[in-house]
Amino acid sequence: MESLETIQEYYEATCRSMPLDLQRGSGLTRHFNVFLRNNCFKTLPFIRRDYYKICLCKGNAILFTEKGEVEVKTPTLFFSSPRVRFGWRNISEEQQGYVCVFNEVFVTPGIRADLKRLHQVFEKDIYPLVPLTEAQYEQLAGYFGSMASEYKECYAFKDELIRHLLKVIILTGIKIRGELAPVDNQERKDFQVGRFLDLLDSQFPIDSPRNTIDLKTPADFAGRLNIHINHLNHLIKLHTGKTTGQLIAEKKIAEALSLLKNTDWTVQEISASLGFEYPQYFNLFFKRQTGKNPKAYRSRLVAHI
Repeated sequence: MESLETIQEYYEATCRSMPLDLQRGSGLTRHFNVFLRNNCFKTLPFIRRDYYKICLCKGNAILFTEKGEVEVKTPTLFFSSPRVRFGWRNISEEQQGYVCVFNEVFVTPGIRADLKRLHQVFEKDIYPLVPLTEAQYEQLAGYFGSMASEYKECYAFKDELIRHLLKVIILTGIKIRGELAPVDNQERKDFQVGRFLDLLDSQFPIDSPRNTIDLKTPADFAGRLNIHINHLNHLIKLHTGKTTGQLIAEKKIAEALSLLKNTDWTVQEISASLGFEYPQYFNLFFKRQTGKNPKAYRSRLVAHI
């Protein structure tokens, strides 16, 4: 079986400092990082990686793929995933742009759906890269620069904001390639699942106890997507292996845990923001998901500080 380059091996091969989360964590540790390309490694071997990589490149180079090689002369957006074997060699001395890397644990269902759409674009294309105009390069450089700035910060919802910017970059790449519109029945189904996951992700994080999520149930999502609830449930189960209700519950409980840990909102405020009509319903939901009630969970967190 072909071995994959790990994200730890990437840091070693490119002589970059190993981040603390990778030093201390296991393969289950989520990881994201972004770098400038002005001091990037000159040659990358023709192999597969076990992580995702997005490069915004300006500078002459050669990309090696399973379908051949291509000389890169214009600004380019390049996507790599564990599906793609590639190699890269810089030709010109001056290289500009950004590189971001992230592992599977960092990927949310919404981003995974976008990456699947991206893979479909790559299957139809010769090379997994997107040529850019100068204006498009500058637009994307702004997104990467924002990710780099946010990465240096430390606050509760940093990963969510970075994922939002990552999503914008992926969808911008798809838009530029002109592949966003589905063209056959299977792509329409994938597109509907992606729209559901986008809507689900877009409701979080909740930034104020005065805000309440709009879409609370599978029926709410089906109505917003203008499809029958049974059809939505079938598509979600087929694509994710989970029910629509399970995915909604997972997002709600993840948000509840985060709010209990990172805010001083009352349980009643958290309950209302997550769309529960009565706090008792939220308490039952929380205990069913975690085995504890919300107040006990928060008290345990405080006791360990």
